[in-house]
Amino acid sequence: SDLIKSYFESLQSSGLVTGVAKKSPLSSTPNNHDKCPHFAYTAMHGVGLPYAIQSFQTFFSNDLQSHFHTVPQQSKPDPTFPTVPFPNPEEKGALDIAMLFAEQEKCDIVIANDPDADRLAIAEKSRVTGEWTVFTGDQIGTMLGHWLWERIGKTCGQPVAMCAS
Repeated sequence: SDLIKSYFESLQSSGLVTGVAKKSPLSSTPNNHDKCPHFAYTAMHGVGLPYAIQSFQTFFSNDLQSHFHTVPQQSKPDPTFPTVPFPNPEEKGALDIAMLFAEQEKCDIVIANDPDADRLAIAEKSRVTGEWTVFTGDQIGTMLGHWLWERIGKTCGQPVAMCAS
């Protein structure tokens, strides 16, 4: 628990938590509430939920209750994985329950971990078409790399390199 606490403290002081997220887009005001993304998270019967909550609190502390929703059928660890044929969020059909829950809760984004929380899947619902896009690992990596470049890379004054494995 000290290691986890230290990890999140280092995130706070790393420059990755810029305060921008705490003001926008999750800052709910009467005029922008419908524009704020809402997240559905599934731990896929694994151990990821406490870390997902803590990550969300680190980056978006103001609106955790109103913007972060947990898929109840998949939130507790269960080694039999009763709601998925195979507990890998990258497998076809693995996000079906999470996306259905997201629809019911009016969430725009589904975030999923596999049971030991070392895999990540993300899906986004288009507000225009209502269709879901499930992003590949390469697409997620590209978006994260772009975000890091925009937040830190442009202004760090050091050479920047990114590598993928």
